[in-house]
Amino acid sequence: MVLQSNYAKRYVSNAENTPPTLSAAKSLASRLRNNIQQTSRRRRARTSGTSDAKYAVDQAKRRSTKSTAPVRFNVKSRSAASPTDVEMKDAEPERNTSSSSSNDKNVQLLLPRTLERPDYCEVKQEALVAVDPLFVDVNPSYLREQIREFGPTLLAALGTVKPSPVKDSLPKDLSLLIEDLATSPTHMLAVHGGAAPRSGAPKRRKVTLYPAHSIVFAAHCSKLPAFPPTTSPTPENEESYPMQISVPVRPLCLPSPETYPQLASFLYTKQTIPLLNSLLPCPIPTNLDEEGQQQVYAKRLGMTYTVPVLLHNIAMVLGLWKNVCALGVFDHLLWDTMDQAWEILLNALAVGTGTTIAVDEPTPASS
Repeated sequence: MVLQSNYAKRYVSNAENTPPTLSAAKSLASRLRNNIQQTSRRRRARTSGTSDAKYAVDQAKRRSTKSTAPVRFNVKSRSAASPTDVEMKDAEPERNTSSSSSNDKNVQLLLPRTLERPDYCEVKQEALVAVDPLFVDVNPSYLREQIREFGPTLLAALGTVKPSPVKDSLPKDLSLLIEDLATSPTHMLAVHGGAAPRSGAPKRRKVTLYPAHSIVFAAHCSKLPAFPPTTSPTPENEESYPMQISVPVRPLCLPSPETYPQLASFLYTKQTIPLLNSLLPCPIPTNLDEEGQQQVYAKRLGMTYTVPVLLHNIAMVLGLWKNVCALGVFDHLLWDTMDQAWEILLNALAVGTGTTIAVDEPTPASS
C-alpha cells in the first residue's frame, strides 16, 4: 500500500518562526550556491568542528556521569495496551506470572536510564558531491549552517507539493505539481519499515511517499548511502505555476517509519520546541527551562495520563532514536531534545507506576 503524506504542512504550521514566503524564496537554490561561491575557499574548507566538538564533549560527560543501569517499572495493563510494544536493546520487558485479575496482568518493564549515543561520524564528502559537484571542497558543518538558514523555506515549499496519484506499485519517477521551481523537491522518499510480512500473508508493505531535498539529508545523515546523481527537475509544461515536474523515487527503510516526519522537520528547521512537543502527550509549559519546572511538568503528566499513553510516547522517542542512529545523525540539538523528552517521560512513568528513580534534569536544548 502506497500512501502520500502532507506532513510538511502540519509541521510548518507548528514552527516557532514563520518561514519566508515562497515569493521571497525565489531562486533559493541559486542563493545557496552563490553564498558558497562567494565564501573564500579557506573558510569553506576549514574544519569548524562545532558539532563534532559539542557532541564529543557531551558524549564524554555522559559516559562519566550518567547511569547506564536500566530502570525497572512494574506496570499493570490490559492486553490491549501491553507495554511489550516498547523495545530497545538491553530494555526487553520481563513478564511476571502473578496477576491481579483475569483481565489485568503485571509486567516488569526494563527501560534504559539514558539513551545510548553512538560515536560521532561525519558525513562523507562523496555523498555531498553526488548531490552537487559544487560541494567538493565545502566543509559539511558549514553546509549545514547554510541549510539551517534556508531550511524553513524549503520545508514550506514541500507543503505546497501535489504528487500525482500512485497505485499499488512503486514507480521509479513521480510527477509533481509545484509552486516554485527554485525550491522544488529533488526526490520523493518512499519510507517503509523493515518488518517481513507474516507467514502466508501477501508480500505487501506500507509505503509512505514524502517529498524531500537530497542536500538536507546528505548533509546530516552520515550512514545514508549517497543519492544517485540527478539532473535538475525538468518542467513537463510551460513555465507557469503550478508547474509539473518529474523527480526520482528513492526507497528509504527505517526502523520507525512513523517518526520520519518529526526527524525530517527538525533537519529542515532545527527548531527544538516543536520536536519536543511532538514527542510528549501535551505541549510543554513556557517556563520549562526554569529550575525544577521539568520535574513539575513530568509529575503532571504522570498524574494526568494513563500508563498506556505514556508508553506510547516512550515508544515514539525510541522510534526516533532508532531512526537517528540508523541514519547517523549527530546534531547535538536533536540529541539534547531526545534526552530531555526521555527524562520527562521516564519521570512521568515513575509517577504513574509508583516507581522511584533518580531525578536528572539535563541542560535544555536551545534552538
